[in-house]
Amino acid sequence: MKKISAHYYLRPDGSWGKYPILEIADSGEIISIREQKGEFKEEPGLAQYNGVIVPGFIQQILVGECTDVQKRINRAVVGGARRIILTKKCVDVRIPSSVQVIVKDCEVASSNEINVWNEVKSTSGLEQTLLSKLIQCFSKDIAIKSGCYPKWGAIQEGSNPGLLLVKRLNLNDFTITPLTELQVLA
Repeated sequence: MKKISAHYYLRPDGSWGKYPILEIADSGEIISIREQKGEFKEEPGLAQYNGVIVPGFIQQILVGECTDVQKRINRAVVGGARRIILTKKCVDVRIPSSVQVIVKDCEVASSNEINVWNEVKSTSGLEQTLLSKLIQCFSKDIAIKSGCYPKWGAIQEGSNPGLLLVKRLNLNDFTITPLTELQVLA
């Protein structure tokens, strides 16, 4: 088990929670979340990160033939996907340990696969409400449409969404800067 914290995190309702402490099982499931009131206080065993914790992005990969699926999964992971929905089972596909994959016959996204992080970064200057809605579009909304919510798609107790840290975000107004980057936490 590990405990992590950051300046903010994205709540399931799309608002930003301040100074969260997330306790996470070795499996990646969120055991508990609590927000510190007032000033941030250190505690034993807590890893503190500068930035904002958001749920891992979800990407659907429409599979016709399995020949290029590994390449497509790799691109999705680089783009911030921590959860992947394949529409067909493929053998001999290597999945990073921080990524979960399910096989489900559903169409929740178009066949145009995108680099989610590049899409989010291209919106620099959005106000904080729109940024949270954009992040939820690539996490919670897809989880709901694919039947994977509440296990995937939101940071809440009992979920296992995969966690990302948005670093070097302007924390005064939650805008993306040219230096903003993404880090995998869980």
